[in-house]
Amino acid sequence: MKLKLWAYGIIAAVVMGIDQLTKYYAIHHVANRWNIAPFFSIDVVLNRGMSWSLFHASGSSSFFLVSAATAVITLGVAWYGWIQYRQGESIIGETLVVAGSISNILDRAMHGGVVDFILLSYGDWAWPTFNIADMCIVFGLVCLMLKEVMQWDRAS
Repeated sequence: MKLKLWAYGIIAAVVMGIDQLTKYYAIHHVANRWNIAPFFSIDVVLNRGMSWSLFHASGSSSFFLVSAATAVITLGVAWYGWIQYRQGESIIGETLVVAGSISNILDRAMHGGVVDFILLSYGDWAWPTFNIADMCIVFGLVCLMLKEVMQWDRAS
């Protein structure tokens, strides 16, 4: 179902608002790791790389390159979403990816890295720390993949 463009804008604003509010709370109210359940903790870290701290950038020039690459990818997904929207397609996946990415780019500008704070673990195993924007990006990518699979189904 295709929504009006303003509805996608509201979805993006809500995603970015919730993400930024939760990061603000984590930064200002969680000094040490906060264990909520044996598998779920709040632990604030600053990620200067990409997903799962890949391409971690310790220097300012490498941080700029990683940030620029993130911005270029975000613009590419936004452009793809615009094309899809003009063709009458739903762009919920694209909206979630772009909104999450923009929120993380804001972190890079405001904090010198992406604020991650959600930690899932089991015993000695721990998933890389992430945030609400990361969850929206992943969910948006899943939506995009499902949309492609459904289009292949209709084509055959």
